[in-house]
Formats: sequence, structure tokens, C-alpha cells
Amino acid sequence: MKLTCRWVVPARAASSSWLTRRRVRNVRNASAIMPSVYRFGGRLTIPCGELPAGGGRSTVRRMSDHDLQQLIDRYVAVWGEPDPARRRAAVRDLWTGDAVHVLQPPLEMRQAAAGLGFGRLALEARGHDALESRVSRAYEEFVAPGGYVFRARGDADRLHDVVKFHWEMVPTGGGAPAGVGLEILVLSPDGRIAADYQFIEA
Repeated sequence: MKLTCRWVVPARAASSSWLTRRRVRNVRNASAIMPSVYRFGGRLTIPCGELPAGGGRSTVRRMSDHDLQQLIDRYVAVWGEPDPARRRAAVRDLWTGDAVHVLQPPLEMRQAAAGLGFGRLALEARGHDALESRVSRAYEEFVAPGGYVFRARGDADRLHDVVKFHWEMVPTGGGAPAGVGLEILVLSPDGRIAADYQFIEA
């Protein structure tokens, strides 16, 4: 059965003489301006995929599994990019100009903040310059010395314009991950990242 979204016009209203005359009068033009309409469960419904353009919020262009994997690969790669110019270009390709990256701080930082009377603590980088600084700092601390590399876990999933996946920071020589994070990405209509929420899980 095709998934449908409920339309707010009750079935009894749909059978009114006004709507009947209107539908007959405009039958030739209806297909050009209206989606297909079906009766289901006492109400008129329209298929979700046929909602009129502009009838809801802007959504991201259709993304294949291959496109999704490419996005994840590019995201993880930028944190390990050694060349500053390529890292800068990658930041601008991945995030929108006003994108925000929000990091859940490590546990010890949250505990220290709580001891000072602060509640939920979050670290934020907004815009390309701040994002580049954030990515560069992580590279210099964890990757440049040769100790660790970042990799995705392969569990990426997407729901409309939201993408989630886990990443790991693993020793270059192999072994158990030294860090694990959950990434939640909200995509803009052009497929770039508009909001990036990072949770440190281990």
C-alpha cells in the first residue's frame, strides 16, 4: 500500500455540491495543479510523494546510499587532512557558511562545569573560520603526532534531512578505539551540513 498523508478535508465536505461542480469544471486542469487524491478511512488523502511544491518545509535533494556514504567519508576525512589548504577547502565544501558545530564536552569538562554551577555545557563553533579552527585543532592534537586516525563505523542512517553515524578514533597501529562519538548532521537543501551535533560516547 502506498504511504499517504492525511488531508484535512473531511469526506463529507468532499461530496458537497460546490466541490463536485468545482472538480468537474476544472477536471482538465486538476492534474497540473493538484496531486492525486484518494479516499481512505473516511478522509481524503494525498500521497506523501505528491505534495505540491512549496507546501511544506524545504527538503534536501534525493540522496542515494552511495551519496550518503560519500558524505560520511568526506566528513571523517577532513579531520585527518594534513594539508591546511585542502582542509580549508573541504570545510567549505562540507558545511554551509553559517553552519554550526556543537560539541558535547568530555565528561571531566562537564563535571568541572557542574561544580561551578553550570548546567548543560556545550561547545560551539559557527561559520567556516571557526569550523576550520575546530577541525585543525583536533587534527593537530590527535592525528598529526601519528598516534590516531578517525574512521566511520559504517552505521550511517538518514531520515529526511538528518544523518546520523558513529565514528571511532583508533590507534594507528591498531587496537581498541580510544574514543567513540555519535554525529548528528542536519543537511541544507544543497546537501551541505547546516548543523552538526557531536556526542562523545567513550
